[in-house]
Amino acid sequence: MNTTPDTLLTPDNIQVGRYVYEVLVTDTVIYKIIKQTAKTITIRQARDKQNEDGLPMTLGTYPYIRTAQTDNLEGRAITLRARKDGTYRISNYRGVRSLRYAELDTFEDGNEYPSRYVDYSF
Repeated sequence: MNTTPDTLLTPDNIQVGRYVYEVLVTDTVIYKIIKQTAKTITIRQARDKQNEDGLPMTLGTYPYIRTAQTDNLEGRAITLRARKDGTYRISNYRGVRSLRYAELDTFEDGNEYPSRYVDYSF
């Protein structure tokens, strides 16, 4: 099964443990897939990964920032059902994009993490 970053999440390509993202107006929110049933998936919101100094691990320069994300056991969990078109969305508002697999970026510690993107220039 080939699920490259930015691949739409569908019932055919669910991989528990992988990270997905939701696009908002100026940023993204990262979630981890924690459970799958025949008709639903459960995702949990990730949190910012911190370095040894307790600061968020970031890439890029202002106003375009990527922040490393990691699993958050206390994060908000959401159960989603596949839509008629076979995709998953957190919101049903018009114009909301479907969930996609998150990109992995290499950060200061040399490891790859999914990254939350924020565009402060908007």
